[in-house]
Amino acid sequence: MCEKFINYISANNFLARALEIAGINLTLQKAGVTIIKNITMKYSIEKEEKYCLFVLNESKLDTTVAPSVKSELLTINAEGIKNLILDLSQVKYTDSSGLSAILVGNRIFSENGGVFILANLNDHVMKLITISQLDKVLNILPTVEESVDAIFMHEIEKDLNKEEDEDQHA
Repeated sequence: MCEKFINYISANNFLARALEIAGINLTLQKAGVTIIKNITMKYSIEKEEKYCLFVLNESKLDTTVAPSVKSELLTINAEGIKNLILDLSQVKYTDSSGLSAILVGNRIFSENGGVFILANLNDHVMKLITISQLDKVLNILPTVEESVDAIFMHEIEKDLNKEEDEDQHA
């Protein structure tokens, strides 16, 4: 039913435009993946037990998209998700506002003991991060699969450290 409604709205340009002007998001839950249509950005979110995969389906992470990315990262974190992988495979260009959104994500997930990982960066985005010397601050991995492995390693280390602390205080 929800999918038919979204398809109907998408096919009806007038209605779709009116909803976009109102800033209404259309959400479709399908096979554990949340697909969201949003006026300001195209993205998908896949929530797993230990992490969330946020795929930005935009060619640019700039002033038009960055505020929505920041907002979504804050929302995901507020929902209690500790670890996030930001897949930027579709992003071919970013600017300082895009870097700001990335830094916000890194800060909020790190402050809560989690991990924020960038995956699948193209050459332009990686070059800007390197020039800005943010490659020393951010967790950057070549693939989503390696990012998932890094999160599981982080969780194992966190659990082991917790056990050590409990043993020392016992």
